[in-house]
Amino acid sequence: HLGFYILIGDAIAACALWVLGSAAESLWVMCVALLVMGGVAGFVMVAGMTWFQAHVEPKILGSIVGVVLFCVHGLIPLSAMFTGILIKLLSIPELTSVLALCTGLLCCFGLLSKRIRRMGKVKEVSV
Repeated sequence: HLGFYILIGDAIAACALWVLGSAAESLWVMCVALLVMGGVAGFVMVAGMTWFQAHVEPKILGSIVGVVLFCVHGLIPLSAMFTGILIKLLSIPELTSVLALCTGLLCCFGLLSKRIRRMGKVKEVSV
């Protein structure tokens, strides 16, 4: 049930992002929110990579992992650019609240979709 776990993890990270931006007035609250976000990101990354390694043909595994790592790390400059543009329009608490809301809504739509929710499920084959 990889899709379900990833969506739940992303929903938890969205809540932590909201707390980080709008409800956090204490350093300890911010540290806990960042710890939750980091833990969820680590779980999602390890679970996703493990799934890819188990279900992709070995001869194209390097290409698939390369594309995934590009998506995770290579798009960071674009993300920073768009955040810089948005931060001119919104304050930091507003921006984090809007982004947390968007992430939460995407997770809800994903959970409503049976196909996305069941992503990663493998059909059992009798031997």
